[in-house]
Amino acid sequence: MRYGTAFHMRREGYSAEAVERMLATRTVWESFERGSLSRSAAQSAIDAVRGEPWFPLAFVPPLLPPRPGHWPTMDFDPRPVLAAVRVPVLAFYGEEDEWVPVDASVAAWEFAGIPELTIVRLAGVGHGMTPEGSEHLAAIAPEYTDTMQQWLVRHVMKAPSSA
Repeated sequence: MRYGTAFHMRREGYSAEAVERMLATRTVWESFERGSLSRSAAQSAIDAVRGEPWFPLAFVPPLLPPRPGHWPTMDFDPRPVLAAVRVPVLAFYGEEDEWVPVDASVAAWEFAGIPELTIVRLAGVGHGMTPEGSEHLAAIAPEYTDTMQQWLVRHVMKAPSSA
């Protein structure tokens, strides 16, 4: 979320200072969610910025819940899970992904040591494997479907027997 919110603010033309303020606001919310910052302190900090024009791009609730813990996957680290994978994997990334840090994600997959790992980076597409501005399934990058079909034939479908 830090990557995605910063990406969206930069794309909307906000300054580096505004992006830093937004990230500091996210830190406040995350600290509340972890239970390391009181609700009153976190709410005061959020109240101080919720009128900023960038606030909707922060994806921070303007009013905090009574207790923390509403984002249990906030600190999820996928690396141990990826390291346990021992089946063929096909992972796609859109080079223009506005929510996932592609380089860091690819590095995590590669570090996992998966025996049959195929990573495909698609130019000109975002998070939904479609060109920017289009979320319609008909706009999915042809390379995505072609690659997936070829990969499935090689890794999943059985070749017909000669008998």
